Amino acid sequence: MPPDLVTQLAELLDEAVAGEGEHPFAVDQAHVRRKFYERAHECDLAPDLANPSALRRSRAIELLRSGLPLPVVQRLLGHSTASLTAAYIDVSNEDMQRMVGHALDREQRRRTSARNAFYGRIAAVVRGDVQSVVSVQTPSGIRVASVITNDSLDNLGLRPGVFAAAEVKAPWVVLTVGSEAPSSTAGNVYPATIVKVVVGAATAEAVARLEDGTEICSVLTSDRVRALDLAVGTPVWVLINVFSVILNVS
Repeated sequence: MPPDLVTQLAELLDEAVAGEGEHPFAVDQAHVRRKFYERAHECDLAPDLANPSALRRSRAIELLRSGLPLPVVQRLLGHSTASLTAAYIDVSNEDMQRMVGHALDREQRRRTSARNAFYGRIAAVVRGDVQSVVSVQTPSGIRVASVITNDSLDNLGLRPGVFAAAEVKAPWVVLTVGSEAPSSTAGNVYPATIVKVVVGAATAEAVARLEDGTEICSVLTSDRVRALDLAVGTPVWVLINVFSVILNVS
């Protein structure tokens, strides 16, 4: 607002507080409602939507769905408890799927050098004395386990239901071949098929596709590629150590 207008409003408020004049912002609630109903009728709004309470409720839902923290919306509405504010949110299955899809799509657009990322919700947390095991489950059902410190668990606010990204750098991805799942302490073992192989003088890059379509990149030596006889179409096992999985939250 213009500085001179702010000055005039401040003077009016000072006079009202001192009892020297009528409060400048005093309004008749009945008058406000009557004008609201008139405008709503002109807009052909349904009667159950044509009231200030519906407008207030709709704005609260917009704020909550846009990500504004529940305690903030609670204070804006003047609710005594957060449960009253939370009651405003009633999400249908279609809305939930759309919101989940939007969140995952936003995560996928996030730039990272890890090259390999799984996006989903925290499915389980097993807390230990020093470290915790956190499992992320993707919408397709793949689970990725990660071991992190308890300090990281608390700082990131990780708990079941929270969206998270499990990232793995390509050099930490191990590939092996065989008809049976290998005996390994990696913690994350998935069947896959090689869809791309690029061999250099000393190192190589192999891309394996999991059963749900997720592509995992592995950087290994060229000698290792030749020893495994990796080529497009080769069935492999993808091994990822739980200590190699980095968790991120939005």
